[in-house]
Amino acid sequence: MFLEISAIQHFSSVNLNRDDANAIKTIQFGGFERQRVSSQCFKRAMRQHHAMTEARGGNQAYRTKYVFDNLCALLELSEKGSKEQEAVADFITTIGFGEFEAPKKPKKKKGKVEENPEDADENTQVLKTLVFTFDQEMKLAAECLRASDFTVKAAADAFKDQRKEMPFALEVALFGRMAASDTSLNVDAATQVAHAISTNEIVVEDDFFTAVDDLGNGRRQGANMIGVTQVASPCFYRYACLSLDILKKNLGKAWDADRDRAVAGFVEAFVLASPTGKANSTAPHSVPDFVLVSVGNAQPISLVNAFDRPVYPDSGQGLGQASVDGLLRYLKRVNRFYDWQHGRNAYYGSTLDVDAVAVKQMGLKQADGFRALIEKAVAECRQVSS
Repeated sequence: MFLEISAIQHFSSVNLNRDDANAIKTIQFGGFERQRVSSQCFKRAMRQHHAMTEARGGNQAYRTKYVFDNLCALLELSEKGSKEQEAVADFITTIGFGEFEAPKKPKKKKGKVEENPEDADENTQVLKTLVFTFDQEMKLAAECLRASDFTVKAAADAFKDQRKEMPFALEVALFGRMAASDTSLNVDAATQVAHAISTNEIVVEDDFFTAVDDLGNGRRQGANMIGVTQVASPCFYRYACLSLDILKKNLGKAWDADRDRAVAGFVEAFVLASPTGKANSTAPHSVPDFVLVSVGNAQPISLVNAFDRPVYPDSGQGLGQASVDGLLRYLKRVNRFYDWQHGRNAYYGSTLDVDAVAVKQMGLKQADGFRALIEKAVAECRQVSS
């Protein structure tokens, strides 16, 4: 069983996701350059959205190298280098969370120790790689250490045994977990999120900016700082697929209690979450103008090929409208050849004009607002997974 979401989202003058050269991410698609936002970028925005906070029910998940600090805080261990802290470090390695970095030495400059914010890591244990864990897993670890009187092997054995019956936090259940240090920690992701690509051929503009000294009082004429960044105005096609079967497996015994809020949180976060790249200088708070949600047992189908050729606005309609029209024309062809509507119940919502005859022929039902669309998705998931 799958829940699929497609969305058309138009932005103006943004730089949501940059590469290692600080340039806007782009990709060739259909022989034309498009703007791209990585799936990882959108997934992080989803995890941090308030809808996910409400859906997780207090069991927060986080990617971190500072598991040692977290556990020591839970165990109220403040004495640096104590036997208990050494046991915590050994325990973290034993349960497969990874190896620790070598302690950092303070930098010296001309005989003096140079202050560096990273020097704070000198007095703690920092993992070499991030681990995706969550509150209940950390609390279980602390309980096992206390119960074993900080005997590492006994605590680790108890932790691994009890963890088998523990439901994963919502973010871990949705987005999965990969640990090269111990494959038993791996969790299959219930969600697949595509890279967002622009429906339009992208034109990246260099934005030259300056800053003026407010207290200069005319003593220095002109700019006191100059710089260049990039912006563009993409209309994105976004797509995600949620496997209800994998989500049910990952949530375990919490499935019945958490299913509805998990689906609702996922749909709301996908639609409304926005990456924060250059947020203060671009305010990228556009929302999708079209959202299509389907639930059923049919094979998932992304509709990205609707934009194999870029969409161009004309005098009668803008880029968003042209993208929605192009998406529905392509879906009509997919439905004719692959019988897309068979095995699916689909709902849509739009701020733009939609071909009422076409959507009716494909079995798409209109939701009366965004909240109604979420409720329809939740109800359909409840029905197919009961």
